[in-house]
Amino acid sequence: MELVSILIVDDEKEFASSLSKVLARRGFQVETALSGQEALELLGRRSFQVALLDVKMPGQDGLALLKIFQERAPAMAVILMTGHISPEEELSGKA
Repeated sequence: MELVSILIVDDEKEFASSLSKVLARRGFQVETALSGQEALELLGRRSFQVALLDVKMPGQDGLALLKIFQERAPAMAVILMTGHISPEEELSGKA
């Protein structure tokens, strides 16, 4: 059985590394990218079944990348993540 391949895109190196280790220990094939540009380079070299995508990154943010991912890899599932929410979003439960 083929391993599920996951691309983690997050500018916070420690978080991306920790998440990668946890997923790899659970049997997933994981690659990490610390920027949108790095993610696009990886996506150009291979395919992924799932992308975990940070919404707020410097340069090319996650929402811009989402559109590109949908064009280049429409079958890839994308999960958006963020550690940056407003107090209003947190209180309303919309985050």
